[in-house]
Amino acid sequence: MSVIALRASLLVAVFSALVVPATVDGSIPPLWWNLGVTDCGLRRGSNCPTCAQFLNNTLTEGQAEKCYADSTPIEAIASGSRSAIIECQAQFADKQWNCSTFFSHLLFGKFIAEDSTRETGVLQAFFAAGAVKGVAAACHEQKIRDCVCNLDGPVEDTDAENNLIYRDCKEDSKFAIDYVLNFIFPGLSVSIVTERYSVTFQITKNADGSVSTSIEKTPIAGVDQPTTDPTADPESYEPYTKILNDVHNTVVGLKAINQTSQECVCHGLSGTCSIQTCYTRIKEVSEIGEELTLKYSGAVKVTKENNSTKLISLYGNDDPSEADLVYVNESPNFCNPDKTKGVLGTKDRKCVPNGDASDSCQRLCCEHGFYTKSFRVPKEICEFKWCCRIECRPDGYDEITEHRCNGPPSNQG
Repeated sequence: MSVIALRASLLVAVFSALVVPATVDGSIPPLWWNLGVTDCGLRRGSNCPTCAQFLNNTLTEGQAEKCYADSTPIEAIASGSRSAIIECQAQFADKQWNCSTFFSHLLFGKFIAEDSTRETGVLQAFFAAGAVKGVAAACHEQKIRDCVCNLDGPVEDTDAENNLIYRDCKEDSKFAIDYVLNFIFPGLSVSIVTERYSVTFQITKNADGSVSTSIEKTPIAGVDQPTTDPTADPESYEPYTKILNDVHNTVVGLKAINQTSQECVCHGLSGTCSIQTCYTRIKEVSEIGEELTLKYSGAVKVTKENNSTKLISLYGNDDPSEADLVYVNESPNFCNPDKTKGVLGTKDRKCVPNGDASDSCQRLCCEHGFYTKSFRVPKEICEFKWCCRIECRPDGYDEITEHRCNGPPSNQG
C-alpha cells in the first residue's frame, strides 16, 4: 500500500502520549501529544475537553495556562498532532518500529518516555511540525485572536499577464513557531532537580530564527558539591543531555515545516479560472514526512560537551547540524515483544517474501522466518440503475495470499 493510501486509511484509537523526558527520579510528567487522539484532535475542534480536564494527564500547568487564556490554539495543536500521528505511521508502516500506538497513557510505549532514542527524536520533530501547521492554518482561517490574518486585505502584488492576484495574507509561521515553542516549553524553560542541583534550561529564540539554550544551576543547600564540572556528574549528565536533545529535535521539526509554497484559488465564470488569487502557505506534515524519516535514518548519537550546552557526536564524527535529528540512547530490539518497554515485536506483520527492502520478510521478521496463508474474498460487480440505486451481483472470488512474520520462540518472549 502506498504512503498516500496509508494516510487516508489510518485510524488511531488511543488516549495519550509523551514529549518531554522523564524527570531524574523516573516519574513521567503530564504530556501533550495525546491532544491528537482526543475528540478535539479526531474531529478537528469539536467536543474538545475543557482545559481543566486536560490538566495533569495531558498538559503541564504552564500549558494549561495557555489553554485557559485561549483554547483555540490548543484545538489547532490537537488537529496538527493528529496529522503527526498519521504521517508517522504512514512513513514507518513497513519498518520494524512502525510508530505503533497503545491504549495507554504511554501512547508510543514506555521506552519513548524514558529514553532519548532516535524514535523519540523523530516523534518530537513530527509533533512539533504538526503543532506549527495546525496553529498556522488556524491563523490563516482567522480563528486565533492574537494572530490577525485578513483574507480580504489589500492586494500585495499582481501578475496581469497570468491573471494572478497575490494577497498579503499568509499562514503566519512566525506566530505559529513562537506559540508552539512557548507551548512545548512553557516560559521557554525546562527545570529538573538532580541530587545536588536545581537546574533550569533557558531557551532563547534568536533573531535569525535559531534557538540557543543556557543552563542555570543552583546548588541544593546541605548537599556536598563536587569539585569537578557538575555537568559531568553521572546522575546529572545524561538528564542534561536529554533535555538539550529534546529542544534540538523539536527545533528540527519547526524548521522542517517552515517551508513555504503557493496555493491559488480559481475565480471566473463557471470555474474558468480566468483569475487566480494566490496565498503563501507552509508545508503540510505529509509533505515533510519523507524528509523527517530520512533524518531518522541518519540521526546522530550525541553527548553534551563539558561546560557547554553544545551537543557533540559521541563517536567523534561530524557534530550534528541544526537540521540533524539526535539521540542519546540506543533503540530497543523491535523484533521481540517487550511489554515493559512498550514494544510489540513484529509477529504477524505482513511482509514481502523477496528482496531486501525494509518490508521484506528477511528484514521485518528478523531471524524468525515467516508463514504464508491463502484465502478467498468474494467479488461483486455493481452498476448504477436509473434512478437512483446501485445493484450488485456476485462475481466469483479473489484469491489472496499473504506472508506474515513468525514470532520468536516461546523462551524469547
